[in-house]
Amino acid sequence: MQSLNYETYLKKLHGCYLGKAVGGTLGMPREGTLTMAEVSYYDPVPDAMVGNDDLDLQVIALEVIRRYGLPVNAHDLAHCFTDHIRFYPDEYGVAAKNLSVGVYPPLSGRYGSRFGAGMGAAIRSELWAALAPNQPELAVRLCREDAVNDHYGDGVDACIFLTAVESAAFTCHDREKLIATGLHYIQHNARMTEAFTNVHKWWEALHDVKAVREQVLAHYLSDNWTDVTINLSFILLAWLAGEGDFGRSICLASSLGYDADCTCATLGAILGLIDPDGIEEKWSRPIGNQLVLSDNIIAMHEPPTISEFIALVGETMLEVSRYYGVLAPWQQESGLPAWHGASAWTKRSAPVEAQEDTELAAVRPLAVRLRWPEGLVISCGKAQPVEITFTNVQEAPMAGNVTFTVSEGWRVAPAQAELSLAPGASHTLTLTVQSPKRGYRSCRSMLDMRFRLDGMMFDVSAGLVEPICWLRVPAKQEYTVCPENALFRNAEVVEAPGYFQKVPAGHWLYTAEVRAIMNMPRVRLVANGTRPVRVWLNGELVNTFENKLYVPAVHRSPSVAVVSLHHDWNQLVLEVLPGDGQEGEICLILGDCDTWRYFEELSWRVPQES
Repeated sequence: MQSLNYETYLKKLHGCYLGKAVGGTLGMPREGTLTMAEVSYYDPVPDAMVGNDDLDLQVIALEVIRRYGLPVNAHDLAHCFTDHIRFYPDEYGVAAKNLSVGVYPPLSGRYGSRFGAGMGAAIRSELWAALAPNQPELAVRLCREDAVNDHYGDGVDACIFLTAVESAAFTCHDREKLIATGLHYIQHNARMTEAFTNVHKWWEALHDVKAVREQVLAHYLSDNWTDVTINLSFILLAWLAGEGDFGRSICLASSLGYDADCTCATLGAILGLIDPDGIEEKWSRPIGNQLVLSDNIIAMHEPPTISEFIALVGETMLEVSRYYGVLAPWQQESGLPAWHGASAWTKRSAPVEAQEDTELAAVRPLAVRLRWPEGLVISCGKAQPVEITFTNVQEAPMAGNVTFTVSEGWRVAPAQAELSLAPGASHTLTLTVQSPKRGYRSCRSMLDMRFRLDGMMFDVSAGLVEPICWLRVPAKQEYTVCPENALFRNAEVVEAPGYFQKVPAGHWLYTAEVRAIMNMPRVRLVANGTRPVRVWLNGELVNTFENKLYVPAVHRSPSVAVVSLHHDWNQLVLEVLPGDGQEGEICLILGDCDTWRYFEELSWRVPQES
C-alpha cells in the first residue's frame, strides 16, 4: 500500500488519463469488431489523440460539476445529455429522449431502454475515482449518480466495479486486491461476478488468450457488442495476460475486439494509475498532450491540454474531499492550489442521491422525488396515484404551498397542497393523475409544480408519459395496401409503452398515425424485433426486417429506411409475420439521419375511420 500525497496523486492522475487517451486511440479502429486479431501498435499511427466519448463525457461531467456545484447528483449530471452532446447512440439516445420529455434519472436510464448493459457509463469511471482517490465507498456513490442517467442493472454495476478498482489503485498496486475491491461492491450481481471469477479461473487453467475469449463468448454472448459483462471480462483477461506490461496489455485488449476502444482505454487508465512511468514514450509521443474532444460536443470550456484537464480534476477533488468530509491526507499538506480554503461552493445544501425506483425531478431548493405507477406509462383514460416527496435540503425552514397543473386533457387532484418543512425534513403526498380518454399521444405532456415558499416562487416539471395506441387485427394473408383502413374497422385498440410493442403468437397487422410538427424530408425509420416485420408508410412498403439481429437503436440497427414525414397525419402499417410461432417484441423508432437523435416532436393517434 503506497502513501498518497498531492504530488503523487497528480502524477498518478496524469498516468490515468494519458493511459486512457493512448488506449482509446489504439482501440478505436477495432471498435465493434467481433473477430480476434494480432495488434502490436497504432494502425494508423496518429499525430494526436482520437476524440472519443470515453473521455468526452468525463470532461463534460467535470464542466457540469463546476458549473452547478456540489453535491454531485444525478439531476445536475443530466445536463451532460441535454446541454453538451449532439450524438445519440444506444443508451445516450434513450436517455436524451427521456430527458427531453421530462423523464428524469434514474428512470431516464431505464424507461424504454434495451441498452442498460451497455458500456457508456463504465467508460466514465475514472473521473469518479479521481474525485475520491483511495475512497472507493465515496467514489461508488458519485459514479452511481452519473450512471443512472443512461443505464440500469449491469451497466451501473460495471461502472461501480471499475470506479472502485480505480479509486483503490491510487494507493494499491496488487491486481488481485483491486479486483476483489471491485467485486465487493457488486456482490449482488450474479452474472457479472461469476463472469469475472470465471475469467480468472479459465486463465489460470488455460493460459491461452484465444481459448479464454472463446469461453467468455460461449457463456456470456449477447447481441449487443457493447455488453459490459463481455467487455469487462476482456479487460480482466488482457490485464491478466499482459502481466502488468502497459503496451502488451492494451494490445491484447484491442486484439480481443468487441468494444475495443473502451476496453483499451479503461485498461490503459488502470495501468497508468498503477504505474505512470510504465507508459513508454513510443505510446505517449504520437498523441502528444493536446486534449481532443469529438466534434459533436458543444457549449464547453474544455481545457486545451491533458495536463490542464488534470489540474482541474485535482482542484475539484479537493473541493469534493472537503464537502464530503474526507479531506485527509490533504488536510495539512503544503503545495495545494492557492485558492484552496476559500471554497468555490459553500455547504448550503445537503447531499441528494438518486433512488432506484423514484424520479429525481429537482435537487434545489427542495429535493423533489416522484414515484410513478409501475412502468411509468399511464394508460388512456386511467387514473393513477403518483407519490411525491419533498425534502428541504437547505439550512433554514421553508413554508408555503405548491400548486399542481397538467397539460390539456389531463386531470390532477388535489390542485394545491400546503408545505411546512424544517431543515432536513420530508413530506410525502399522493396525487391522482388521470390521462385523457383518447387514442392519442401528444409530443409532450407535463405535470407542473409551482412553489410559493417564504416569498420565493419557483417551478418544477415532470413528464407525463402516455402510451402509443395501435389498432390490431389478425392477418388472414400477406398484407397489401387497403384503402380507407377497411381491414381495421373491427380492430382491437392496444397500447405500447413507447416504441416497443409486445406481439402475441401468430400473424398480425398493426396501424397507427403519426404527425410531425413540420415537414421532415429525411427521417430514419428503424423497424426490428424478435419477429419478422414489414412496414408501410402512407401506402408504400418502406422497410422489411427478416428477424436476424435485434438491435433497437437509431444508429446501428440492421433494418433502416430513410423516409419523409409530412406535416399531417402519416399512416403506418406494420405486418408482423409468424416467425417461430412464439410471442415476441417489435420496435419501430423514428430518428434523425445525421445525429441519431430520437424524434419526440411527434404526435400519435389511432387512425380515424373513413
